[in-house]
Formats: sequence, structure tokens, C-alpha cells
Amino acid sequence: MQQRVIKLITLFYFVLCSVSISQVQFIQYYTNTNLAQHYFIYEQYHQVDSCYKIAFRLDSVRGFNQDYLMAAANALQVKDTALTKTYLYACAMLGGNYKTFKHSNTQDGDAVFNFVTHKQNKALRKKLNATLKQYKKSLNKEVCRKIHHLYVRDQAARMGPVNILPSRMQDSIMERRDRKSAKELILICKQYGWPGYNLIGERKPNGKFSIRDADLLLRHYTMEELKELEPFVTKEIKKVNEYPYVWASAIDYCSIKTPLYMDSVKFEYKQKYGTLIMYGYMFSKDTTIAKKVFIIPFGKIEELTKARNELFLEPIEDFCKIRKTLLPKEEIATEYRKPKKR
Repeated sequence: MQQRVIKLITLFYFVLCSVSISQVQFIQYYTNTNLAQHYFIYEQYHQVDSCYKIAFRLDSVRGFNQDYLMAAANALQVKDTALTKTYLYACAMLGGNYKTFKHSNTQDGDAVFNFVTHKQNKALRKKLNATLKQYKKSLNKEVCRKIHHLYVRDQAARMGPVNILPSRMQDSIMERRDRKSAKELILICKQYGWPGYNLIGERKPNGKFSIRDADLLLRHYTMEELKELEPFVTKEIKKVNEYPYVWASAIDYCSIKTPLYMDSVKFEYKQKYGTLIMYGYMFSKDTTIAKKVFIIPFGKIEELTKARNELFLEPIEDFCKIRKTLLPKEEIATEYRKPKKR
């Protein structure tokens, strides 16, 4: 299994290397960080460091702070404290906040937190805090403000006092908010480009798979709105200013959201990228898997693999190991009890 995954990642890279070197650097970055992640799963720590060193040397790519966090975790595994600190400085230069590492879903993020907060590393913490403070000054305050306002209004339509209203009224409020939000975000994109991490910062307090700010807003839009936003988002993915996972999860969320809320007896789950997970009882009558966590069914594994490759995502087998989830059977049709009228 491990050799198949490695071959899959490297084959994808060499096929795409037919384009010019300047065009392919972002692909080199994703290829090597995915390989590093794969080797880390299987505790092959020296191979991990080799992959990260290739990724971080690329001159046209800034990188993600969560990748530097994982590189620091790996350096701890090989007992190289100097290299650990180097990666931590780079992480802070890209917005990484060591205070959030304890609860990060990044592999061994808690170990890095314990290292940084050790009493002998006071000077390290001081430098990391100063570096992070300087980084925040480089962000686009106007775009940060606009995205923050959209995010706050998005959450206000879903949480707090609105929850005391009748369900249909809540749905209506969310619908109006989402349609207005999409229009405003599209206007922001036309003026500034997609609000990627170069503009608003990479804030991932729970690791690379956590979703907030503009990343979360995407999940509440229609497929038509997502299509309009797609060129802006994919442009920043290729600049390594946005995680491929963010776009993939937005498409998957939209793909299952509509049938999930339809008043029908039968519907289909069909993710394109396999990013969303749930308990088995929510899509299967098999009681033996009811309390196990699965990737939501997605159809044919070949189609899923192709889609993930095209978006530079890690192989689904690695994703499942990181997220501690299981692959479902390939059937996508399932029955759904018709909801009561509200």
C-alpha cells in the first residue's frame, strides 16, 4: 500500500513536469509536502526532512505555516533542535502561532507546543512572538476587515439569538445572508483577488484541516456561485496562498448539502474529493459500522483519485490515516427518511 501511494504521488509530478519549470514549482511544492506527510505517517523521518527541504527551497513559493509546523515536529523526531527552531521561525514568519499548536490536528503539533513552552526556551518564545507581530503588520487591513465582517454576519445568521426563531424563518435568514455574502465576496475578489493567506493571513488554530474566515464562507454558497469564484481561488492555490483542501471541501459540502436538505425519500451522497466525514449510521443501515467514522460515500475510487490528483491533494489513503477515518463502500445511493414539515 505504501509503495503504491508513493508511486502515485511521484508519477503525478513527473507527468506534469512537461510544462516549464517556472510553472511547475507549485506542483513541486505540493508533491513534496504530500510525500513528506506520507513518510511521516510511516515514521520515516529522514525521508520527511528531505522532502521538506526540497519544497522549502523553491524560490517562487512562500509555503504554508502548517507545513513548517509539521517540519518542526519531524525535526524533533530526529532530535535536531537547531533545525526545529529554524522551521519554527519560518512558521511564525507565515503567521504560525505556537500558542495554538497544542490543539492542532497537525501531526505531533502538541509535541512542538511542549518544546516551545519548555522553561529553557524563553528566548525562542520571545522571538516567535516578535516575528508573528511583524507578520501581522504585512497583511492587508482593508481586506481583513471586509472578510471579518462577512464572517461575523455569516455566523450571526446561524448562531445565537437566531436559534430561538422557527426553523423556516432561520432557513430564510441564512439563505438571504448567504446570497448577499456571495455577491460581496465576488466583488472583493474582483478588486483584490481571492483573500488568500498573503492578504488576510493563514489562521489555522486547529491545523490545516480547520475551516474559518473566507474558507468557511465558501461552504455556504451554491454551485453556481462557487463556479464564479473558482478562477480566483484556484489562482491562489497555484501560488500556495490557499490550501487545495479548502476548495475541495467547499465543493464536496455543496455536493451533499442540497440532497441532504431535500424533502425526498431517496437521494445520493456523492463527494468529488472525499474530504467530508461522518458516522456510519448516517449513510448506512449496517449497525456494525454505526459508530465508526467514515469518509462520506463518493462513488468510484478511480474518479476520486483522479480528482484529488488534479487538485494536488494527498492520496485518499493518507488522508484517511491523518483524519483517523475509514473508506466506505463505493455505493452512493442511500435512503433517507422524509423530514417532517416545519
